[in-house]
Amino acid sequence: MIACPLDVVEQDTQLRFSAMVASRDANPALTYTWSLTSGKINEGQGTPSIIVDTMGLGGRRITAKVLVGGLGRECQGTLSCTILVMKPTELAVRPREQVASPTAPVIKPTPPVTNPTAPVIKPTAERRVDDAAVRRLDAYGDLALDLEKTRLAGFARELRNAPDSQGYIVVYGGRCSVGSQALERAERAKEWLINRHGIDASRIVAIDGGYRENLTTEIFVGAIDAALPELKASIQPLDQSRCK
Repeated sequence: MIACPLDVVEQDTQLRFSAMVASRDANPALTYTWSLTSGKINEGQGTPSIIVDTMGLGGRRITAKVLVGGLGRECQGTLSCTILVMKPTELAVRPREQVASPTAPVIKPTPPVTNPTAPVIKPTAERRVDDAAVRRLDAYGDLALDLEKTRLAGFARELRNAPDSQGYIVVYGGRCSVGSQALERAERAKEWLINRHGIDASRIVAIDGGYRENLTTEIFVGAIDAALPELKASIQPLDQSRCK
């Protein structure tokens, strides 16, 4: 598992992510490869713990992922953890009051002349996500990538139409799924959205949801500061020897 910092932290702080591996071997020969969706690894790449810099990342989420090499096939080798980085509190600055000179003439602005018959043109605005909760946009089973792309294209349109939104791809492994298959599926979908539709990586969070009877992908959209989608795993995976 990954030891995550608090769910919410303030920007410009130093964060520590740690991978904790339980092994029967007292000195397992393990390797650690870390990656981030945002931020910078200041130190620790290749070790069980990293220090991450959050300078200027207020309002964004950071997902830290570690690939642990050297584990047995029955162990999950890829783990991830997501936190929200908050902007520092902005102090309200009261504008200085203007004092009018008692001798200065008062000049009233002349109201503009409008044409009563002219059409009124209202500016258009991008749709905003006001609901603090995430909503499920789509759900589907074990699709080939070509078929999944059609579903993901709708997800991309939703993110473009609501630029203040955050997207989540939650994948549940099936009863006979192997290791990190769920997270790999989520990352595959995320990479396609980034490369094909130009969605910023920080706006998409890939999540391993656990296990269900069959491999399932759920797509969620919510506000940037919304809570993560509730994970609803329903089963424990079978031993691979029973899946042949």
